[in-house]
This record gives sequence, C-alpha cells and structure tokens, in this order.
Amino acid sequence: MLEVGTAGSCVNHPAAPAVYRCKQCGAAICKVCVVQGPAGWYCSEACRERHEKFIGETRTYSDVKGRRTGLGIVHRVMRLAGSLIVLAVTMLAIGVIASLVEVPIISGITRMVRAFIGI
Repeated sequence: MLEVGTAGSCVNHPAAPAVYRCKQCGAAICKVCVVQGPAGWYCSEACRERHEKFIGETRTYSDVKGRRTGLGIVHRVMRLAGSLIVLAVTMLAIGVIASLVEVPIISGITRMVRAFIGI
C-alpha cells in the first residue's frame, strides 16, 4: 500500500493522487477506485477475483502436496541404499589407491582391512 501523500497518480484518474496499489496487478489507485477485499486492496473486481482464485488454487496445491502417499518409506530406503552403494564404491576406490601408493594414514588402515578379510 502506498502511504497517503506519496508521489504517484491513480491509473484511472491521473489528477488524483494514488493512495493504494492493487494487490494483484500493482496498479496505483486512488480512494475512489479502490475495491477492498479480504486480503487487501484491488483496482477492480476482476483483479480481486483473480487474486482470490489464485490463493484458492495455491491452498489446494499445498494441501495435495502435503499428503503422504505411503510410498515415502520405500523412497527413503531406496535413497539410503543408493547412498550406501556410493559410499562402498568410494571406500573401495580409496582402498585400491592406498594399496598402490603409500598414503600415510590410509595405507595402514588398508593393510589392516586386507589382513582382516584375508587378501
């Protein structure tokens, strides 16, 4: 909302100072043109209706998005399994590199692991 007395003129009445901005389209409007709705001020009934429709659709979307479908646990288990596979492949690559090249800390750990599993 514009404060009373700020620069700007109404989109419909250029001689009248703008007091509000339409919540939907942002048009500057005077006290005569303002249409008040539950969520703010609008330049027309059409803008008010478009804004209320948009808010209603947004609430409907967030209600649907917030529901759990039952597949959430399967998705989480699959993500965990994927992460564990990536971790195992990374550790194997580090072990192979540490076996070929002397790396101060990792080579000692690699020798202990290889002795433990018998290779």
